[in-house]
Amino acid sequence: MTKTDVIELKTLGEKIRLLRERKQLPQKTFAKLVGKSQKTVSRVETNCQELKYSDILVWAEALDVSAASLM
Repeated sequence: MTKTDVIELKTLGEKIRLLRERKQLPQKTFAKLVGKSQKTVSRVETNCQELKYSDILVWAEALDVSAASLM
Protein backbone atom coordinates (compact mmCIF):
# COMPACT_ATOMS: atom_id res chain seq x y z
CA MET A 1 0.00 0.00 0.00
CA THR A 2 1.42 3.39 -0.93
CA LYS A 3 1.02 6.75 0.73
CA THR A 4 -1.37 7.85 -2.02
CA ASP A 5 -3.81 4.98 -1.63
CA VAL A 6 -7.16 6.02 -0.22
CA ILE A 7 -9.15 3.54 1.80
CA GLU A 8 -12.84 4.16 1.63
CA LEU A 9 -14.26 3.14 4.99
CA LYS A 10 -16.50 5.02 7.34
CA THR A 11 -14.29 5.78 10.32
CA LEU A 12 -10.72 6.58 11.17
CA GLY A 13 -10.64 3.61 13.54
CA GLU A 14 -11.75 1.19 10.84
CA LYS A 15 -9.09 2.49 8.46
CA ILE A 16 -6.36 2.19 11.06
CA ARG A 17 -7.37 -1.35 12.03
CA LEU A 18 -7.50 -2.49 8.39
CA LEU A 19 -4.13 -0.97 7.54
CA ARG A 20 -2.52 -2.33 10.70
CA GLU A 21 -3.85 -5.82 9.97
CA ARG A 22 -2.68 -5.63 6.34
CA LYS A 23 0.81 -4.93 7.63
CA GLN A 24 0.37 -7.92 9.99
CA LEU A 25 1.10 -5.77 13.04
CA PRO A 26 -0.42 -6.84 16.34
CA GLN A 27 -1.89 -3.96 18.35
CA LYS A 28 0.92 -4.22 20.90
CA THR A 29 3.63 -3.91 18.24
CA PHE A 30 1.84 -1.05 16.51
CA ALA A 31 1.38 0.72 19.83
CA LYS A 32 5.16 0.65 20.39
CA LEU A 33 5.73 2.04 16.89
CA VAL A 34 3.49 5.04 17.53
CA GLY A 35 4.48 5.55 21.16
CA LYS A 36 1.08 4.74 22.64
CA SER A 37 -0.37 1.96 24.76
CA GLN A 38 -2.16 -1.05 23.32
CA LYS A 39 -5.28 0.19 25.11
CA THR A 40 -5.08 3.50 23.24
CA VAL A 41 -4.74 1.71 19.89
CA SER A 42 -7.75 -0.45 20.75
CA ARG A 43 -9.82 2.57 21.80
CA VAL A 44 -8.97 4.44 18.60
CA GLU A 45 -9.77 1.42 16.42
CA THR A 46 -13.17 1.05 18.10
CA ASN A 47 -13.84 4.78 17.83
CA CYS A 48 -13.91 5.27 21.60
CA GLN A 49 -11.04 7.74 21.46
CA GLU A 50 -10.07 10.39 18.93
CA LEU A 51 -6.57 11.25 17.80
CA LYS A 52 -4.96 14.68 17.66
CA TYR A 53 -3.79 15.70 14.21
CA SER A 54 -0.16 15.36 15.34
CA ASP A 55 -0.89 11.74 16.30
CA ILE A 56 -2.59 11.09 12.96
CA LEU A 57 0.64 12.14 11.23
CA VAL A 58 2.66 9.66 13.32
CA TRP A 59 0.16 6.83 12.85
CA ALA A 60 -0.07 7.43 9.09
CA GLU A 61 3.72 7.31 8.83
CA ALA A 62 3.79 4.00 10.75
CA LEU A 63 1.13 2.61 8.41
CA ASP A 64 2.91 3.94 5.29
CA VAL A 65 -0.04 6.03 4.12
CA SER A 66 -0.76 9.75 3.92
CA ALA A 67 -2.53 11.48 6.77
CA ALA A 68 -5.15 12.63 4.26
CA SER A 69 -6.02 9.04 3.39
CA LEU A 70 -6.80 8.33 7.03
CA MET A 71 -9.04 11.36 7.45
